[in-house]
Amino acid sequence: MKVVDLLKIIAGHICIICSISLMVIQILDWFNPLMNFMGNSMFLLYALCAASVFLGVCEIYLRKPAAKQGEYGAGGYGKMNRR
Repeated sequence: MKVVDLLKIIAGHICIICSISLMVIQILDWFNPLMNFMGNSMFLLYALCAASVFLGVCEIYLRKPAAKQGEYGAGGYGKMNRR
């Protein structure tokens, strides 16, 4: 397994974990705003942003080109039999 593939898997897991954690913290902050949960959890937001940027860059710049599937994509509507 390549290092980039392993980092993509780890970054995906970080995104899921941080997203769920931030949703729970936001709900807790709605119920008790004086505890300042969102203010004390900025590291989760930074980790989520970094992992998201990494996944986006990997998806855009490191994607392997797909094989040609026809003029209109996988459905093959460009090569329909016409009478």
